[in-house]
Amino acid sequence: MDSIGIKDPNQQLLINGVLTSFNLATDLVFSFFVDKRGPRPIMLISSAGMMVAFVVWTILSAEYYDHANSALGSGVLGHCYC
Repeated sequence: MDSIGIKDPNQQLLINGVLTSFNLATDLVFSFFVDKRGPRPIMLISSAGMMVAFVVWTILSAEYYDHANSALGSGVLGHCYC
């Protein structure tokens, strides 16, 4: 988070805690779909989604590094919740 302009340790801790809780909730919800859809389609969809997410995340991070615009840093952080 230092690389996107969030330097306060308390704010970083809060963001990490919220992000971890959000991930736990979504993982629990989607774990119930494995028996209905099967593991292979879920793996393919999640792998494609992660690839797209990391591409967008990398682009936003590179643009923040070049321009130091706080909106781009917020975009990187907001993209973590997708």
